[in-house]
Amino acid sequence: MVFIEINITMSTEVIDLKQDLEFDILNRCQRNWIPNSVTEEDRITLEKVANNSPTKQNVNYFKLVSISNQPIQQQLFYIAHSESDQKHLPNKNTQMLAPLLFCWIGNIDETWERVNNKQLNNKNIFIENLLLNSGISAGTVLAAANSMNYDTGFCKCFDQYEMQDYFKSLGIIDDDRIFPLFFLGIGHANTTLESNQCDIGTDIYSVRRNPLERKPVIRI
Repeated sequence: MVFIEINITMSTEVIDLKQDLEFDILNRCQRNWIPNSVTEEDRITLEKVANNSPTKQNVNYFKLVSISNQPIQQQLFYIAHSESDQKHLPNKNTQMLAPLLFCWIGNIDETWERVNNKQLNNKNIFIENLLLNSGISAGTVLAAANSMNYDTGFCKCFDQYEMQDYFKSLGIIDDDRIFPLFFLGIGHANTTLESNQCDIGTDIYSVRRNPLERKPVIRI
């Protein structure tokens, strides 16, 4: 009887570990890629996922920018660093060089029409709803992409005004109130490197979480 009970306990632990390792991909920040590794069909699918995620009152608070253009991504890559990175580790965010790169920006046009200017005149409410709904969309895309066996990496390290200026030069942004919020790189990993190693110089930047260190859950 004791032998059977020990077997059951060990089996449960193995299952839990396997599940944790499977979910570990969700919190990785992938920084190296196999070029051209996202099919056009999958790109369309992920665009639909992003644009059909739930939003408050079905208002389109954001616009999705879907990028698969390496010259443009190279420029985004050069912009993607924080102020401290300029002195130490510039151009480290190779998430921007993924085969497919999504960016979420605010959608003034429809928001203005749907909320009758009320939220736009209350900046905090507008930003709160913009970030909430963009975050839901991004999380949905990440989960969908991972379920399709793609690797993913978010990037938020950039000067928002410099990035805004570049998006203006591309004709994507024409309103000073709109900024790129964050990016999500999608593609297949270069398996010769760890997920947090950059293609360029193979330096390690992202902190990897131990899959056994579960984040707390409060049950009531």
